[in-house]
Amino acid sequence: MQDLSPGYLFSRAWIQWYGGVGIAIISLAVLIRRSGAARRLLDPSLEQEDLVGSTRAHTRHAVSVYLILSLAGILILWPLLGAWHALLYTLAGVSTGGFAPHEASLAALPLGAQPLVLVVACAGALPLVLYFRSYKMGWRHLFA
Repeated sequence: MQDLSPGYLFSRAWIQWYGGVGIAIISLAVLIRRSGAARRLLDPSLEQEDLVGSTRAHTRHAVSVYLILSLAGILILWPLLGAWHALLYTLAGVSTGGFAPHEASLAALPLGAQPLVLVVACAGALPLVLYFRSYKMGWRHLFA
């Protein structure tokens, strides 16, 4: 896989990342439209809001969290992998797509970088609404 062009590697990582944010947005839209109980799980104050406005607000929140996770992943991995590989591994990790730019996947990385890529992937696997809600209501609500 090392003989593949950088453009191909980037486009594959970008498509994974873009698909991940698309799935998050579609899931939110379906969940919010399903029932009042599902909407209250996302935000207890949604009963007074209109459906379109609340869907747009939650979409903005989810995309913001996704972008922040992506930027944080790149910044965390950059010192160990360099900008290019930090970008590729973060786009694949946050989206939980799993494609790596090397045939050996994580085994091609230095030992210190492997757990960090796993942290980025695990952070992307958590519900995006959870991040925003914990930011809004406090981190202690994660464990209550």
